[in-house]
Amino acid sequence: MMFIIINALLYTIGWWLTVYWGATSYYTSAWLPSLVIVLGQLIYLYRVDPKAFYQDLFLVLYALMIGYGMEFVFTRLGLIMYSDQPQTVTLWILMLYPAFVLTFNYSMKWLNDKRVYPILLGMFSPLVYLCGYKMGACLFPMGFWAMSLVVIPCWCLFLHLMCNLNRRLKNIVYQVFKSEGKGVTMLYDGECPLCSKEVGWMLKGCPTQVKFINIADPMYDAEKYNNLDYKTAMQAMHAIDDEGNTLVGVEAFAEIYAALNWRLLSLLMRVPVFKQIASIGYYFFAKYRLRLTGRNL
Repeated sequence: MMFIIINALLYTIGWWLTVYWGATSYYTSAWLPSLVIVLGQLIYLYRVDPKAFYQDLFLVLYALMIGYGMEFVFTRLGLIMYSDQPQTVTLWILMLYPAFVLTFNYSMKWLNDKRVYPILLGMFSPLVYLCGYKMGACLFPMGFWAMSLVVIPCWCLFLHLMCNLNRRLKNIVYQVFKSEGKGVTMLYDGECPLCSKEVGWMLKGCPTQVKFINIADPMYDAEKYNNLDYKTAMQAMHAIDDEGNTLVGVEAFAEIYAALNWRLLSLLMRVPVFKQIASIGYYFFAKYRLRLTGRNL
């Protein structure tokens, strides 16, 4: 309960300080109060609750990306103009987004209870900008109501999306921590210099939970490994978890990294956007891997 109260107070104080400085000659450093709050909470959570830390860390990253997109639209359309940087996304307003989403699992945890709550809260979003206007931090060149017609649906969508991401992140983080230390078998191409280098990198930690199998070894027996023959295993990274499930590509890396306790890497292979980027990158690597290393299948 105490942390919930502190969380609410810190965000409120940070918001007022950030907006006040943004409206004065201190606008070049107006982003600092929000940054201090964000970093302070993340550091605290890293020490006391690692699961919450990783969940909030990615929530912050999503808030920055989506928040930038929203503010870019608002400023480019001429709906909102900030006093320090007209028609550009100013840093201090952008830093308010991660500071705000760090309340989602604490002082504003109720937002996650009902899917309608984010929509209802989004309906009042213009009032926040109105407070900034009253403090002299922003202007509405096209008028308050024109701004509201665009801001309301954007914020309703933002809050709905962030709450959904928050729930997904909670499940993903749980899966990563659940997979830590579990046994997993990694099938790799021992004749690939890049693959061998990565395996050597993994072996530096002397992992006992990961079993490395060289599919290029003449003694390799596909029947022992879910009937994954040499040709199939060469097409992409394959791994077999302790329950006998076959994992391919990025999913295989995610499980291997979790088994090695490389949490951040495992999460990057699982969370939305980052997973898709990793999948595209690995697809092209797997497709041209032999050509890059001067080999033929």
